[in-house]
Amino acid sequence: VLALLVFYLLLVNLFAAVLYGVANQSSQDGAQCIDGWDYDGNVWGPRLNWEIAFSLSWTSFSSVGFGTISPGVAAGCYALRYGCMLVAFIGVVCGELSSAIFFAKFNRVLARAHVTFSS
Repeated sequence: VLALLVFYLLLVNLFAAVLYGVANQSSQDGAQCIDGWDYDGNVWGPRLNWEIAFSLSWTSFSSVGFGTISPGVAAGCYALRYGCMLVAFIGVVCGELSSAIFFAKFNRVLARAHVTFSS
């Protein structure tokens, strides 16, 4: 269980770094690709931008869904939308695999019959 948690956190941080880089590149090109992003950086500083990229990453990866932070619909934001789509797909696959592993381990415990026969 701890290994799955560490794997989950590593993937979420990796995807957050990718989304952060894509959003920063898009903002330099003039497009604002994450709705809820502080593009000026003067309200709460650049730390908020990493927090927003992390929040977008885990909501996409865990398939919770978007809240106030979501991929923008501006032109030129295709890389971020495709990135979020890929993150969500990988998150669903990882969720299915971890559920299958849990079910298999749980089923193995239940499959052992503790029956004592008398002679």
